[in-house]
Amino acid sequence: MDEAVTYPVVTVVDRDRATLLLQVDTSLWVRRRFLVGQDSTYLAPPFVTQVFNRTQTVQEGFDSLMPKAVREAIGQGLDVKRQGDWFFVPCPRPPAKPPGLMWAAWLQKRLGEAFDPKVLYSNLTPTRHRVQGYSFYGYPGYLAGEVVYRVDSRHAVRGIVQAPDHPDLRLDEWHRAIRQRSGPWGMTSGQGGED
Repeated sequence: MDEAVTYPVVTVVDRDRATLLLQVDTSLWVRRRFLVGQDSTYLAPPFVTQVFNRTQTVQEGFDSLMPKAVREAIGQGLDVKRQGDWFFVPCPRPPAKPPGLMWAAWLQKRLGEAFDPKVLYSNLTPTRHRVQGYSFYGYPGYLAGEVVYRVDSRHAVRGIVQAPDHPDLRLDEWHRAIRQRSGPWGMTSGQGGED
Protein backbone atom coordinates (compact mmCIF):
# COMPACT_ATOMS: atom_id res chain seq x y z
CA MET A 1 0.00 0.00 0.00
CA ASP A 2 1.34 3.46 -0.96
CA GLU A 3 2.09 6.04 1.69
CA ALA A 4 0.02 9.22 1.70
CA VAL A 5 1.71 12.29 0.21
CA THR A 6 2.44 15.03 2.72
CA TYR A 7 2.07 18.52 1.28
CA PRO A 8 3.74 20.79 0.38
CA VAL A 9 6.00 18.93 -2.04
CA VAL A 10 8.92 20.89 -3.56
CA THR A 11 10.58 19.62 -6.75
CA VAL A 12 13.56 21.07 -8.61
CA VAL A 13 12.45 21.25 -12.27
CA ASP A 14 15.58 22.93 -13.67
CA ARG A 15 18.68 24.77 -12.49
CA ASP A 16 21.48 26.94 -13.77
CA ARG A 17 24.53 28.42 -12.06
CA ALA A 18 22.63 30.66 -9.63
CA THR A 19 18.90 29.94 -10.10
CA LEU A 20 16.48 27.09 -9.49
CA LEU A 21 13.11 26.53 -11.14
CA LEU A 22 11.02 24.99 -8.37
CA GLN A 23 7.60 23.39 -8.49
CA VAL A 24 5.62 23.62 -5.26
CA ASP A 25 2.61 21.33 -4.91
CA THR A 26 0.47 22.48 -1.99
CA SER A 27 -2.28 19.92 -2.61
CA LEU A 28 -3.27 17.38 -5.21
CA TRP A 29 -4.85 20.19 -7.27
CA VAL A 30 -2.63 23.21 -6.58
CA ARG A 31 0.78 23.52 -8.24
CA ARG A 32 2.96 26.62 -8.69
CA ARG A 33 6.39 27.24 -10.23
CA PHE A 34 8.96 29.75 -8.99
CA LEU A 35 12.39 31.03 -9.96
CA VAL A 36 14.56 31.14 -6.85
CA GLY A 37 18.10 32.42 -6.99
CA GLN A 38 20.56 35.22 -6.59
CA ASP A 39 21.53 37.99 -8.99
CA SER A 40 25.03 38.66 -10.27
CA THR A 41 26.63 39.49 -6.94
CA TYR A 42 26.81 37.44 -3.79
CA LEU A 43 25.96 40.61 -1.83
CA ALA A 44 22.48 40.71 -3.36
CA PRO A 45 19.72 39.05 -1.36
CA PRO A 46 18.04 36.01 -2.92
CA PHE A 47 14.93 36.51 -5.04
CA VAL A 48 11.75 34.50 -5.56
CA THR A 49 9.50 35.15 -8.56
CA GLN A 50 6.46 33.13 -9.57
CA VAL A 51 6.34 32.06 -13.22
CA PHE A 52 3.76 30.24 -15.30
CA ASN A 53 3.23 26.53 -14.57
CA ARG A 54 4.08 25.59 -18.17
CA THR A 55 7.65 26.92 -17.68
CA GLN A 56 10.16 24.08 -18.16
CA THR A 57 13.56 25.79 -17.83
CA VAL A 58 15.18 28.61 -15.89
CA GLN A 59 15.76 30.49 -19.17
CA GLU A 60 12.06 30.15 -20.13
CA GLY A 61 11.17 31.58 -16.73
CA PHE A 62 13.38 34.63 -17.18
CA ASP A 63 12.16 35.08 -20.77
CA SER A 64 8.53 35.02 -19.59
CA LEU A 65 9.24 38.04 -17.36
CA MET A 66 10.75 40.07 -20.21
CA PRO A 67 8.31 42.71 -21.54
CA LYS A 68 7.41 42.73 -25.24
CA ALA A 69 9.21 46.06 -25.79
CA VAL A 70 12.42 44.55 -24.41
CA ARG A 71 12.12 41.41 -26.57
CA GLU A 72 11.58 43.61 -29.63
CA ALA A 73 14.61 45.78 -28.76
CA ILE A 74 16.80 42.69 -28.41
CA GLY A 75 15.41 41.40 -31.72
CA GLN A 76 16.49 44.70 -33.32
CA GLY A 77 20.01 44.20 -32.00
CA LEU A 78 19.85 47.01 -29.42
CA ASP A 79 22.17 46.78 -26.42
CA VAL A 80 19.58 46.25 -23.66
CA LYS A 81 20.90 46.46 -20.09
CA ARG A 82 19.34 44.83 -17.02
CA GLN A 83 19.57 45.65 -13.34
CA GLY A 84 17.39 43.47 -11.11
CA ASP A 85 13.79 43.67 -12.30
CA TRP A 86 14.47 46.66 -14.58
CA PHE A 87 15.53 46.71 -18.23
CA PHE A 88 17.10 49.73 -19.94
CA VAL A 89 16.53 50.08 -23.68
CA PRO A 90 18.55 52.69 -25.62
CA CYS A 91 16.43 55.64 -26.80
CA PRO A 92 16.77 56.49 -30.50
CA ARG A 93 16.86 60.23 -29.62
CA PRO A 94 16.92 62.31 -26.43
CA PRO A 95 13.52 62.32 -24.71
CA ALA A 96 11.30 65.39 -24.89
CA LYS A 97 10.88 67.00 -21.51
CA PRO A 98 7.27 67.09 -20.33
CA PRO A 99 5.74 70.41 -19.20
CA GLY A 100 6.30 69.48 -15.54
CA LEU A 101 10.05 69.55 -16.03
CA MET A 102 9.87 73.01 -17.61
CA TRP A 103 7.90 74.14 -14.56
CA ALA A 104 10.54 72.52 -12.32
CA ALA A 105 13.29 74.40 -14.20
CA TRP A 106 11.36 77.66 -13.75
CA LEU A 107 11.01 76.97 -9.99
CA GLN A 108 14.70 76.10 -9.76
CA LYS A 109 15.61 79.42 -11.40
CA ARG A 110 13.31 81.39 -9.07
CA LEU A 111 14.08 79.55 -5.82
CA GLY A 112 17.68 78.54 -6.45
CA GLU A 113 19.14 75.95 -4.12
CA ALA A 114 16.01 75.98 -1.94
CA PHE A 115 14.16 73.98 -4.61
CA ASP A 116 14.84 70.28 -4.88
CA PRO A 117 13.34 68.75 -8.06
CA LYS A 118 13.70 65.29 -6.49
CA VAL A 119 10.83 66.19 -4.16
CA LEU A 120 8.58 67.12 -7.08
CA TYR A 121 9.02 63.71 -8.69
CA SER A 122 9.45 61.45 -5.70
CA ASN A 123 6.21 59.49 -5.39
CA LEU A 124 5.33 57.84 -8.67
CA THR A 125 5.62 54.03 -8.77
CA PRO A 126 7.57 52.44 -5.90
CA THR A 127 11.02 51.02 -6.61
CA ARG A 128 14.40 51.36 -5.00
CA HIS A 129 16.27 52.01 -8.26
CA ARG A 130 17.63 55.55 -8.61
CA VAL A 131 19.87 57.41 -11.01
CA GLN A 132 22.48 59.53 -9.12
CA GLY A 133 20.12 61.15 -6.64
CA TYR A 134 16.91 61.12 -8.67
CA SER A 135 14.54 58.29 -7.91
CA PHE A 136 13.08 57.27 -11.23
CA TYR A 137 10.05 55.73 -9.57
CA GLY A 138 10.10 57.11 -6.05
CA TYR A 139 11.59 54.65 -3.54
CA PRO A 140 14.57 55.46 -1.32
CA GLY A 141 17.83 53.79 -2.26
CA TYR A 142 18.08 53.69 -6.06
CA LEU A 143 19.85 56.60 -7.78
CA ALA A 144 20.45 57.92 -11.32
CA GLY A 145 21.95 61.04 -12.97
CA GLU A 146 19.12 62.42 -15.08
CA VAL A 147 15.51 61.34 -15.34
CA VAL A 148 12.69 62.49 -17.60
CA TYR A 149 9.30 61.54 -16.17
CA ARG A 150 6.35 61.11 -18.48
CA VAL A 151 2.68 60.70 -17.72
CA ASP A 152 2.57 57.47 -19.78
CA SER A 153 5.25 55.92 -17.49
CA ARG A 154 7.81 55.73 -20.30
CA HIS A 155 10.58 57.22 -18.23
CA ALA A 156 14.04 57.84 -19.64
CA VAL A 157 17.22 57.79 -17.57
CA ARG A 158 20.93 58.31 -18.05
CA GLY A 159 23.90 58.40 -15.73
CA ILE A 160 24.88 55.88 -13.08
CA VAL A 161 21.90 53.75 -12.03
CA GLN A 162 22.35 52.58 -8.46
CA ALA A 163 20.39 50.03 -6.47
CA PRO A 164 21.19 48.72 -3.00
CA ASP A 165 21.17 45.07 -4.12
CA HIS A 166 22.93 45.36 -7.51
CA PRO A 167 26.20 46.64 -8.97
CA ASP A 168 26.06 50.18 -10.40
CA LEU A 169 25.00 50.41 -14.04
CA ARG A 170 26.48 53.22 -16.18
CA LEU A 171 24.22 54.57 -18.93
CA ASP A 172 26.09 57.20 -20.97
CA GLU A 173 23.15 57.72 -23.33
CA TRP A 174 19.42 58.01 -22.66
CA HIS A 175 17.67 54.71 -21.99
CA ARG A 176 14.02 53.90 -21.44
CA ALA A 177 13.48 52.24 -18.04
CA ILE A 178 11.11 49.27 -18.35
CA ARG A 179 10.11 47.10 -15.41
CA GLN A 180 9.88 43.34 -15.90
CA ARG A 181 6.49 41.77 -16.48
CA SER A 182 4.66 40.45 -13.50
CA GLY A 183 4.21 36.70 -13.19
CA PRO A 184 0.88 34.91 -13.34
CA TRP A 185 -0.35 36.42 -10.07
CA GLY A 186 1.33 39.80 -10.25
CA MET A 187 4.42 41.03 -8.44
CA THR A 188 4.73 40.79 -4.70
CA SER A 189 5.04 44.57 -4.45
CA GLY A 190 1.73 44.95 -6.26
CA GLN A 191 3.46 46.87 -9.06
CA GLY A 192 3.29 44.93 -12.28
CA GLY A 193 5.60 45.60 -15.16
CA GLU A 194 4.54 46.36 -18.68
CA ASP A 195 4.04 44.16 -21.70
